[in-house]
Amino acid sequence: MNKTSSTPFFRILFVLGWGSFAFFLPLFGIVYWENQNMEAVYASLSSSGPREFGVLMENTRLEKLGRTVHLYTYLVPDEIGKKHEVTEEVDEMTNRRMRVGDTITVRRQTWFSLGKPKVISRIVGNKAPIPSFHFLEELFLGGILYSLVLIGLGLYYRAFKAQAE
Repeated sequence: MNKTSSTPFFRILFVLGWGSFAFFLPLFGIVYWENQNMEAVYASLSSSGPREFGVLMENTRLEKLGRTVHLYTYLVPDEIGKKHEVTEEVDEMTNRRMRVGDTITVRRQTWFSLGKPKVISRIVGNKAPIPSFHFLEELFLGGILYSLVLIGLGLYYRAFKAQAE
């Protein structure tokens, strides 16, 4: 019988599985770490601390999952006085008392994300939920699970199917 030299299927699965695992695991770690740091910054903004003043620039109404969401864009200064534009979702009560052009009280903090400084602020008295970026964690966790399934299939083919060939 003439046997051709070809790569066994389980090796292809191993290479794909370990390659995707090596790709998704660091990305999941980075996103998880950044989300934990960002949640800590937002928690500190919700508590008492120094207040600054910002100027409302724009009001946008969106329909999101059957409810109206109010987004406000405002300018807030950083430590050296440079103005930064921040967009934030506000609750209904906060929306009723704010108009474009008003001066608002905010809490501001500079956060370093992957070495780049970013200004994060929150309007004082805003009860709207903080933004969540857990969808990226779930996406990369799904990639890790996909990798483990490929590795498991490779082990299955190596143990049972490769012996049959």
